[in-house]
Amino acid sequence: MTFTAQQLAHRITLQHVVNTQDPNTGDITTTWETFAQPFARIDPLAGREFFAAQAVQAESTVKFTLRYRDDVKPSDRIVWKGDEYDIKAVMNMGTKNRELLLHARKLE
Repeated sequence: MTFTAQQLAHRITLQHVVNTQDPNTGDITTTWETFAQPFARIDPLAGREFFAAQAVQAESTVKFTLRYRDDVKPSDRIVWKGDEYDIKAVMNMGTKNRELLLHARKLE
C-alpha cells in the first residue's frame, strides 16, 4: 500500500527503554529514549469500561499504521499528544515491508 500525506497525518514518537547504571552507587536508572518520530494513521479500536474491585476502569486500544520500520518492538512505547501507549503487537502487514501496524493500549 502506498500512503498519502493525508493518510499519515499524525506525528508520533517511538521510544525504547534504556537502563543505565551509576558508576558510583551501582543504582540502575530506567529512562525512555526517543528513537523515531514517524507520521502515522491513528484509528481507535475499542473503548470499553469494566468493573474490577468495585472500581470502573476504562481501556483504550488504538491502531497506529505507519511506513515499515524494522526497529519497533513490543517492549517499546508510543507517545502521541502527551499520552503514552504500551505497544501490544507489531505486525508487518502482508510481510511486504511496506506497512507496519502497531496495536497499543493507552497507559492511564
